[in-house]
Amino acid sequence: SDLYEAATVDRAGIVKRFQHITVPWLIQPILIIMILATMNGLRVFDLVYVLTGGGPGDATRVVTFTAWKKAFDALDFGLANTYAYILTFMTLIIGLIYIRMMYQRGEIEQ
Repeated sequence: SDLYEAATVDRAGIVKRFQHITVPWLIQPILIIMILATMNGLRVFDLVYVLTGGGPGDATRVVTFTAWKKAFDALDFGLANTYAYILTFMTLIIGLIYIRMMYQRGEIEQ
């Protein structure tokens, strides 16, 4: 609130206050939420399998469900394993980005 009061004293309008005070404070939490939501989205299999079975058509097909279909319907275990490795690698990269952001914010110490 001190920043908002100082900006008001300096005659900053509501748009300038939002642009220069609110947005910089919200960028990091929004990025963290996006990273965690992406990681959870990459790992969703059970909901798709139980609720829709990948349908109608391929509307709700995700990478994990595609890997499962390749392994157990088409018996193509090599391609399913490739999907699993790619998914693991993507989750690892996103997790490392998250840890780096937490380290930069000072929430994680060496």
